Amino acid sequence: MTEKKILITGANGMLGSKLAISFSELDYSVSVVDRENSIFADTLDSYLVDLTSESDTQHLMESVSPDIMIHCAGLVNVDHCEKNPELAYETNVAATQYLAKACSPATLFIYVSTDQVYGSTPNQVEDSKLLKQLNQYALTKFQGEEVVRALCPRHIIARTNIFGWNMQKGRVSSAEWIINSAISGEPIFLFQDYIFSPIYVGLFARILEQLIDTDFIGTINLGAGDHCSKLEFGLTLIKGLGLNSETIGSKSLTDHEFLAARTPDMRMNVDKLISLGIEPPSFTESIDAFICDSPGKS
Repeated sequence: MTEKKILITGANGMLGSKLAISFSELDYSVSVVDRENSIFADTLDSYLVDLTSESDTQHLMESVSPDIMIHCAGLVNVDHCEKNPELAYETNVAATQYLAKACSPATLFIYVSTDQVYGSTPNQVEDSKLLKQLNQYALTKFQGEEVVRALCPRHIIARTNIFGWNMQKGRVSSAEWIINSAISGEPIFLFQDYIFSPIYVGLFARILEQLIDTDFIGTINLGAGDHCSKLEFGLTLIKGLGLNSETIGSKSLTDHEFLAARTPDMRMNVDKLISLGIEPPSFTESIDAFICDSPGKS
């Protein structure tokens, strides 16, 4: 049986790198692309491409001709998107369109979206028609979803809120920032009234593999089976590592001035995932998996 070919964009990033590792350990031929020199240059079929160039993207797709396209790349800094709406559109919408247009109709296009697309929707369920994006990041990610639905008959749109380790030097994830503050003794504040359903990238990858195996097509919330505040997340993480949590203080969203508007309650409805026979992890199970995957462990 011929190996299926997977192309992963944003492969230097927190999610893309974990997906590249996970799928390369399975029966897939993995190619990766990023706008910077690939961290997988010596181990995987790697490409350096600016996906906001339609001609370069078209050439990439002709070279790889993937059976499965996993699109992780994007501009994810919420305030940066708000400050630079044209760049946000170019990166999150136009680049997605170029990839989608270059895909074969037989290609499974997996688009990694965000819980932010729900905005102030009271029930964050996949078939809700009441979505109201509150910032440019959410808007452009939702527009990217719409592009994929229109151009790719075979697609998975995964709305999520992920955390993990950064493999690229110089980059620190939010979870690593919490850990570093506890180790250094630097005081930080986490929101006690921002609620979300975080999932570790390694468990995200595992569930995505199951969705591919079951030939799922459509939009799905891929997050924790429960929820927590940012403060609860941080305290649970630090406790799990056996570190001192005295440096972590609590703060309210109302005490912080964001450039882009945020919704305080981002817990996701994962009933569809459960209906497929896939049990989403709790946020504590995700934290445990994150700790077990620590770069310092063998």
